[in-house]
Amino acid sequence: MHKFQKVNGILAILLVLSSCATKGLSRVVAQSKTPAPSAWVQMGSSGLLSVRTIVSSQEKCPDLQSGEKSFLMTPRGANSQAFPDSVCEAQVSTDASALKINSLQLPSFKIAPEKIVVIGDTGCKVVEKKGVVKYQNCNSEKHWPFAQIAKAAADWHPDLVIHVGDYHYRETACPDGNTECEGSLTGDNLPSWQQDFLTPAEPLLKAAPWVFVRGNHELCARGGNGWFKLLDPRPFVASCTDQTEPYWIDLGHHSLAVIDSADDKNIQPSLEVLPSVKGPLRWLVLHRPFLTTGADDETTTSQTQLKDSLQDKLSFVLAGHQHRLSLNQFPDRRPPELITGNGGTKLEKPSSEINPSYVYRESADFGFLTLEKINALTWQVVEHDRTGAETIRCVLAEAPDQKAILTCE
Repeated sequence: MHKFQKVNGILAILLVLSSCATKGLSRVVAQSKTPAPSAWVQMGSSGLLSVRTIVSSQEKCPDLQSGEKSFLMTPRGANSQAFPDSVCEAQVSTDASALKINSLQLPSFKIAPEKIVVIGDTGCKVVEKKGVVKYQNCNSEKHWPFAQIAKAAADWHPDLVIHVGDYHYRETACPDGNTECEGSLTGDNLPSWQQDFLTPAEPLLKAAPWVFVRGNHELCARGGNGWFKLLDPRPFVASCTDQTEPYWIDLGHHSLAVIDSADDKNIQPSLEVLPSVKGPLRWLVLHRPFLTTGADDETTTSQTQLKDSLQDKLSFVLAGHQHRLSLNQFPDRRPPELITGNGGTKLEKPSSEINPSYVYRESADFGFLTLEKINALTWQVVEHDRTGAETIRCVLAEAPDQKAILTCE
């Protein structure tokens, strides 16, 4: 072959390879630019609302408007390679109204919410265990319906959303050639968090203020940096820690205790130091179920006990971690434990360790739970499927300083 023809042939091959590489790179870059929601409102740990937004590193944090008042938003820590954009925050009182960033209207907090969405375990599973990548089809709404669930829950028009933890599941690279998780952005970084949580959750983030609960997938060795940068209810700290203090949220007619159970060893110390709070109607929310024996293989009832001073004062407990719905109540003094971990992550079979007499109602399908106030001491508890259709309907009857009683149709 002539030397000139040989060179041209090599150049042609290089051009083809370059074109393929460019197309692949463009696809990754396009996915990494997945837009985050403009802003959201969440409950802080100090009795204030925390309003947050994400802007590019070239932009200054905007002002937050509340009626005629203006609040300066400031960055939550310095930008980094993993989180190159600015996460801006301002804190305002829970009675602040007409919240707005530029032209974007934000939801206000209802002091005594009457319609509450509970959702959990929402990320798309791409994790490695013992050298094997476990995954679900992240590119199929049928197999990862979190965006569909978020839209259906938003259409229910809640006053408050409670997420019981596990937002970030894209921990490892999708195997080469796998079309089901192809395009998944990997690691504890902003693009991955946007793809796994912020973008599909956008309709529901716009619908109401949120309570964010930390899950075990937000441990420091997993998605901990994203948790503290984006969702932790406290002022930003640069150093990740696996254990944070519990806190109470005032919901007007109720008080909600929030426990960080990312590390199961933090549950009992949190229960011990949980400060007393006024009011007879008290709920507790955490990620790991701890009253239902066998629901969490890392937590046992011998490790976690409700002391008498708290046990008789809790109406019920909200949890996730199990990838299914399980409404559990007990013949003893333990309050009902409502496990709702079916928000999108690959579903699981029920644990054989759970006493079947504890499980009052259950569902092995994707969905979300709602609580709607009927009167001062009664709530309608409904499980909805991914489209918002009702599948289980119950009534939760409370009484001052007593556990609630759940009755289902």
